[in-house]
Amino acid sequence: MKTYTISEDDYQQALEDYSGICGECGEMRHGDTEPDAEDYPCDSCGENAVVGIENALLSGVVHFAD
Repeated sequence: MKTYTISEDDYQQALEDYSGICGECGEMRHGDTEPDAEDYPCDSCGENAVVGIENALLSGVVHFAD
């Protein structure tokens, strides 16, 4: 999986919106992804690589911008 940089504000918004991120293409999935989700399908690239935003932070898929 690749890694992506997000702001802390975007992370908080993603938590509130139940968003996830695809570990392959970086596409955000909004509104239907539990924070601890793993391997959800990505509507953009088709891979089962969407993880919940909380899981993404814990597993290193996303990190905060400096």
